Amino acid sequence: MIKENKYIASNWIFYGIILLLLWPLFNLTFLFTHDGPAHVYNACLIRRVLSGNVLTNDFINLKIFPEPNWTGHFLISFFSTFLNPNVAEKLFLGLYIILFPVFFRRLLIKINKYNSFVALLVLPFIYSYFFFGGLYNFLAGVTALFAGLSIILPLYERNEKTKFSWILGFSLLLYFSHLLAFGVFIILIVLAHVFVYIENKEKKNIKTFIDSFLPYFLVLIPSLLLSTVYFSNKLFAPSVTSSVSFIQMMEFLVYISSIITFQYSPENIYALVIFCFLLILFITSIFRSVRASAVSNLNSKPFYQKQSYWALATGLMLLLFFIIPDQAATGGVIKFRFELFFFLFLIVWISTLPVADWLKTFT
Repeated sequence: MIKENKYIASNWIFYGIILLLLWPLFNLTFLFTHDGPAHVYNACLIRRVLSGNVLTNDFINLKIFPEPNWTGHFLISFFSTFLNPNVAEKLFLGLYIILFPVFFRRLLIKINKYNSFVALLVLPFIYSYFFFGGLYNFLAGVTALFAGLSIILPLYERNEKTKFSWILGFSLLLYFSHLLAFGVFIILIVLAHVFVYIENKEKKNIKTFIDSFLPYFLVLIPSLLLSTVYFSNKLFAPSVTSSVSFIQMMEFLVYISSIITFQYSPENIYALVIFCFLLILFITSIFRSVRASAVSNLNSKPFYQKQSYWALATGLMLLLFFIIPDQAATGGVIKFRFELFFFLFLIVWISTLPVADWLKTFT
């Protein structure tokens, strides 16, 4: 009963804070972002083209190939058919502010219901660099990623054909939202299959692994094929490089650059406090996990509830943060994006650990 009461209390706190985060959208006539106006303008042009506006069609033609980075434009374009463009933009951002933390928390509840209060740690990442940078398609991709994970991972070990429909649907949605989020989705699906395959008691070899993964690969073919064609068209695009030193990358991590929005100082102090809190919480939880491991039966849990799965996912995001260039012909601020995924998966990892009791008393 006590656990249930704390779970209900964390619900009220979580959704109450989300309502507070929606306040700027209702209070401001215009929400100023870096790339946001360009996205809204393009969305309105797309709506005019699709509606058959003669003047617009004389100057603009839409590409036939279904390229990525469409989700944000499509939603704002749709909303602008019955709302003013600035209101349509705020509606899109309002949906992100609600759905991103809700789907993130939904995933944590699937992993460990009584550690769902850990989802409060995601709230500082809502009004992020990407939000005020106006990177709307990336925001859509992050939201879709956690929506997909919260639905697909619990189904992965079950013999239900619906999971293939979900994988197909979310892989296409993520392709049209943002390719980096799509890539992270592919990594986690492959990682999930590796974990399930290892836990399977049947004879293991390369052939049986390929055979078992084949149905999943087949439903991923449409999105993988679209990605391949898209990147092949970008091979001859002008190459853009950006050198980031190891010291700079460590500063990005310690000061959580992905949540610094307007001014580095004093926002770096706020970001440093969050980093230190996450670090202390993570270290103390790891120690408690080591002490509890002798009496707990971790093998009885599904793979997505295990510490090892999310530890590996977090480690892969950190590795990619260090080795992937910050700029590419098709996009920029890549390190900030992997940094964001690193911290989000770190929070998910923390939810699998035995968190200190003193923290639970707050919820």
